[in-house]
Amino acid sequence: MSSNTSSDSVRSLFESALNEFEKRANTSLLQHQLAIKLIHCQDAESVISILQQEANKFNKFRGEDGNVMKWIKRTVHVLYSLSTSGVLGNSLGLSFPPANAIFAGIGILLGAIKDVSSSYDALVDLFESMENFLRLVKILIEFLSTLALATEQVKQGRLRAFGKKLLGENDVGAVLQRLDRLTQEEARTTAAQTLEVVYGLVKNMKVVMDGTEKFEMITQTELNIYPFQTEKHQQTRFIKLLQVANEMDKSRREQLQETFRRWLSPPDPSKNHNIARKSHHDGTASWFIDGNTFPEWRATGSLLWIHGKPGSGKSVLCSALIHEITKMQEAGLACLAYYYFDFRDTAKQDTRGFLTSLLTQLSAQSDSYSYFLSRLYSMHGAGSKQPNDDVLVSCLQDMLALSGQGPIYIVADALDECPRGTGTPSPRESVLEIVKEIFKLGYRHVHICVTSRPEIDIEGILKPLASHSVSLHDEIGQMDDINNYINSFINSDTKTRQWRKKDKELVINKLCEGADGMFRWVYCQLDKLRRCLPGRIRRALEELPGTLDETYERTLQDIDDENWAYAHRLLQCVTVASRPLRVEELAEFLAFDFDDEEIPIFEADWRPENAGDAVLSTCSSLLAVVNADGSQVVQFSHFSVKEFLTSERLARGRISRYYIPLEPAHLIVAQACLAVLLQLGDHINKHPIKRFPLAGYAAEHWVDHAKFGNVSSRTDNVMKRLFDPDGPHFALWIWVKSMEGNESATLEGAAPRPKGTALFYAAESDLGGVAEWLINMRSQDVNLRSGRDMNSLPLYVASMRGSVNVAKVLLKYGADVNKQGSSKWTPLHEAANSGYLEISRVLIESGADVNARSSTGRTPLLSASEEGYKDIVRLLLDHGADANAWNAKVETPFGQALKKGDQEIIRLLLEHGADVNARNRDGQTLLHLASRNKNQDIIRGLLGHGADINAQNKRGETAFQVASREGHDEVVELLLEHSAEGAPQLVTLHDDLQLTT
Repeated sequence: MSSNTSSDSVRSLFESALNEFEKRANTSLLQHQLAIKLIHCQDAESVISILQQEANKFNKFRGEDGNVMKWIKRTVHVLYSLSTSGVLGNSLGLSFPPANAIFAGIGILLGAIKDVSSSYDALVDLFESMENFLRLVKILIEFLSTLALATEQVKQGRLRAFGKKLLGENDVGAVLQRLDRLTQEEARTTAAQTLEVVYGLVKNMKVVMDGTEKFEMITQTELNIYPFQTEKHQQTRFIKLLQVANEMDKSRREQLQETFRRWLSPPDPSKNHNIARKSHHDGTASWFIDGNTFPEWRATGSLLWIHGKPGSGKSVLCSALIHEITKMQEAGLACLAYYYFDFRDTAKQDTRGFLTSLLTQLSAQSDSYSYFLSRLYSMHGAGSKQPNDDVLVSCLQDMLALSGQGPIYIVADALDECPRGTGTPSPRESVLEIVKEIFKLGYRHVHICVTSRPEIDIEGILKPLASHSVSLHDEIGQMDDINNYINSFINSDTKTRQWRKKDKELVINKLCEGADGMFRWVYCQLDKLRRCLPGRIRRALEELPGTLDETYERTLQDIDDENWAYAHRLLQCVTVASRPLRVEELAEFLAFDFDDEEIPIFEADWRPENAGDAVLSTCSSLLAVVNADGSQVVQFSHFSVKEFLTSERLARGRISRYYIPLEPAHLIVAQACLAVLLQLGDHINKHPIKRFPLAGYAAEHWVDHAKFGNVSSRTDNVMKRLFDPDGPHFALWIWVKSMEGNESATLEGAAPRPKGTALFYAAESDLGGVAEWLINMRSQDVNLRSGRDMNSLPLYVASMRGSVNVAKVLLKYGADVNKQGSSKWTPLHEAANSGYLEISRVLIESGADVNARSSTGRTPLLSASEEGYKDIVRLLLDHGADANAWNAKVETPFGQALKKGDQEIIRLLLEHGADVNARNRDGQTLLHLASRNKNQDIIRGLLGHGADINAQNKRGETAFQVASREGHDEVVELLLEHSAEGAPQLVTLHDDLQLTT
């Protein structure tokens, strides 16, 4: 090609093609990396150089795995067929200039990968789980680039000279002959054949994904396509293929989300939402939804705080807000993640439940969000390890920072039901800090709503942040909602609707006057009034309690004296239960004789015939039975009930006998659970577990209650009887525990021998006194594994659980502090990886090797640095941990700290000799590895801490050369900015490109 003929210049051709594509497809490709490179080429040699770079990568790739070629060819055929079929729009149809085939192809490719993580996952699946999907995209682009240069433009002569230069003089004729054969009819034939090939691929992939053969949206018969079918028939086949692809993608997404749920086990807030929606009366909260505050909050990135007294209907209003945003979500206009803190469910009272629920909800709504959770999953051993709260917060912030995803709504109800606790920080403090951090990010597309009581600690954080605040006590609309609720109840309830008109009006007026914004107070009064005879209604209204406390006092006073002890016992159990108890489980507590202080006796004859009636008739309106996953569970009818029963107000009041201090309540439940497990052996043989309703709960949760306060000292002898390896109870307990969820399981004969020793389970339960008794009185070996289970060492599990007291006992009696579990992890590995500072200190003081390496070369310091545990990092370094130890994945503590961006850990490592230029066995520095992996943040961090930009590996390559070889242009640019040496010709090329841009 003549360089002085501007009309024939390559640059002119590609500029023309790009402009034509933008005009027809209404999409700009000017920012695409390959297009930018080609458009600034001034001669054939430059284009050949660029394509040769791509070809070299491709040839290297092909040499590494030739089997992948068939999938690449099929994909190119699909792209070509789609671009000539008209299925994706006229702008990419046959009328499109052939010279622009590359841009049509790239346009299709880019359109398909608009949702980045989805495309990457799809490419990984399609190309047999290739790890480097970016390289894969470049291979496709290289194919399509070549296609652009061998099209009709060559036949027309504009690029004949260029074609000769590119393809070689002897090849041009053959190329043109092949192009001539691509008539319109032959293109359709190619498309038909491609459909058949792709169908087989799709079907096989679907079978792998689903494990079934049921996916038959397109039958093989339908794909018996003849060479000269009409374009309409072709279009029908393509549409069906796209339907198959969509269905397959949907299945992949569902499986991925299920993987996340199994890994993180997030609480399900939809149960709370459904309960709140059932309490929603038609028209309730319309004053809020249709008013000014709600749309104003939606219009700006801001925080909305809705607060009110106990029982003011905050959760119902919150459910209405969520319901409205859900409509936007279903229309594709927003993403929504909501959460209900719940005093009834311990799983919904901490930071982890809050974070995991939000993350899994967002992940399910966008593949872009799912990418971040997938990355977290991979970073934690493909789900074999659990992330800490800091990592979860970071993942959430990454999701929220993603641009172009539309508005995101985060709604948290009943924050006051997240306990203050005794830890530092408490669960509530942690959640408030997370809310504050998200708000301070300043994202206009992120909208936060929190509902709570106006408690001092919550108000102190939220009031300064909230641009919108709603006090339900002061809202006229709230009063109207209460009025409507009272009217609806009285006119629909089977008893109250029979009242005289004057009585109805009197009740409505009286309750509206006394409600003070509290739905709960109104509900309690209506519940009592509806049982009144007509002649008692007026008297009852005159005696109405003024507050919720007074209401609950009267409810307790109404319990018969002969039943008060049973009622109190039920209320104690509901108060401290580790999870909501089923009706039949709670009723079992009525069948225990607690006269024996050490262990109560279970009297089967005392079981109530109707468990539900026994529970509700005893405690009236204080308890409620709700459906949860097909079971009827008992819970307090409102948070204010539990609060009242455990309050000092009740302890000092007239009916203080109903006061529930927590330790005696835990003792009652622990004793009952232990009694069930010790007496079960006499009755369970050949009977299913479900015949003993409390057995499952007792096996799983008795330890929770025994460990509370000083309860274990009151149950010490009973616990030893249960753990005695020479007795029958230990094996039976472990068997019942292993049958959780399988209530139809039946035991034939003696229980099977547990996989772990009694000492192992004592360590797992964090029962130091029992562990010492087993060692001294039952000769349990502190270093004995159970069979082939490498992780069944007592000290190993104690370190994994953070059981300091048990660890001290085990070490006192000779436990090997450096004995390895699976993957050659030591107890210190486990403690450091889980963030347990105190047990890490105990292990180190007992001689733990701070530089012990796992089978992959991982040290405790690497784990602590990766997880962000600053205090453990400091402890390990102070005791001689090697700050420069590499693992098999060529990771160092310093590199992991850089990846996390933890400046304090970076500082600690540097102070203790971390070498930013440390090399692995291949001579690679962290800068080499980061350049190869495109970790730009780590590259900046390394350069900022003095990394040698010209360090060479054993192949003589600098980081710059590694990035160039891998085709990581962004990394090349970054390194150039820091004055890389050794590549002057590339620096010149960079300058030339800048001048022509």
